[in-house]
Amino acid sequence: VKYDQDGNIQRFKARLVAKGFKQVAGIDFGETFAPVAEQSTLRLLWTLAAKRDWEVENIDIKTGFLNGDLDEEIYMDMPPGFQVDGKVWKLKKTLYGLKQAPRAWHIKLTDVLEKLGFRCSTADPGLYVGEDMLLMVYVDDLLLCGNGRSKVENVKQSLLTTFEGRDLGPTDHFLGIKMERDRTGKTVFLSQETYVNNVLERFRMADCYSVSTPLEPGTKWTSDASATESNFPYQELVGCLMYLAVSTRPDIAYVTNRLARYVSAPTGNHVAVAKRVLKYVHGTKAVGILLGDSSPSLLEGYCDANYGGCEETRRSTTGYVFTLHGRESVEAAQALVPRRSNPLGTTTEFRSSTFEEYGAPVGPRRAMPSPAVFDTDEEGSRFTERSSAVDEAAIEWGYSPLILACNTQLRRWQPTNVSKVNTLLLTIRELEKLWMKKIIKILKRHKQL
Repeated sequence: VKYDQDGNIQRFKARLVAKGFKQVAGIDFGETFAPVAEQSTLRLLWTLAAKRDWEVENIDIKTGFLNGDLDEEIYMDMPPGFQVDGKVWKLKKTLYGLKQAPRAWHIKLTDVLEKLGFRCSTADPGLYVGEDMLLMVYVDDLLLCGNGRSKVENVKQSLLTTFEGRDLGPTDHFLGIKMERDRTGKTVFLSQETYVNNVLERFRMADCYSVSTPLEPGTKWTSDASATESNFPYQELVGCLMYLAVSTRPDIAYVTNRLARYVSAPTGNHVAVAKRVLKYVHGTKAVGILLGDSSPSLLEGYCDANYGGCEETRRSTTGYVFTLHGRESVEAAQALVPRRSNPLGTTTEFRSSTFEEYGAPVGPRRAMPSPAVFDTDEEGSRFTERSSAVDEAAIEWGYSPLILACNTQLRRWQPTNVSKVNTLLLTIRELEKLWMKKIIKILKRHKQL
């Protein structure tokens, strides 16, 4: 059954599926990985489109996996009603159910897009960059963003000539996310009210009362193997909340991150907290994120950390977020790019919260394009940043003076054209990698000591 963006039945579909579970690795298939675009790429694309008043349209490729080319020799039994004694089918194209079908489709689509002048982004393989155009791929859903309707129409017609698909026109829904665009204010509002309603119905919480916060103050996070709750679909609920958190609801990101740590053995308390999150989103269905504005772009990074915050393991946790917006204010309309929260080590390795926040983001700070801004709410970290009297541990770890938002002179990095979008995405990915590499290096060094 195929549903529309409002949850109504749109059409019925039937599909022939191969028994891919019978395939043998190395004989019937090789590589199987096929990338899709990340949510941060979607937010960044919409931000740039809103700020530059570009056209954004959507294409749905019908049965995309049937377009892939097979390199292996694959045979399958005929389905009931089409059987001929002593005969089987030899596949010429990929089929749903085959292990290599997603990768074959990705390779086929990449070849077609390269002929149209697009190149795959090195930061996100689900994004393709052309001349004054961006194209995002999520399996068989394509999002086209370009400077001028004529350019977008030419690419759409070329794709629909090669593949069978549907032209969905200007995008107002994508991947369950509703887009409300204000061309005058150069903003776009993303929300998931329909998705929230479906989740509430699925877990029988549609008629629940609402609460004002996703988490009660002072909530204790503990694990107890003897009190595991096995009758509630806890893992499914956490998965639904995670998709909501990474798409349009950063306000539930923290509690969802904490809930995800107990999916293997949730207790009744964890289930109660998860249901409280549902009560919270029940009363905030229309809440989302506002992207874009008319001001110049500014890439900013923020970090926060605690010191031995986990009561059971005494692990510290650090988190970071990158924003792309145009005002020197957190309240400004902004593009929320990658955010993450990670526990550090097996025990607390840093000496205080000052060094938690100063030490963790050293790699990302060095990788940020110059000029850019990186900020933290820890005064001690800011003082350490400006002071020449740095702790011996800081010298040992190789820290160096860096530019923070608390400094008097703020420098901006402004992506001015499409060619720099890939640089922006690549920079953000490198920040994530360098951050974690630096943390692991520090922890290994102190473990040896």
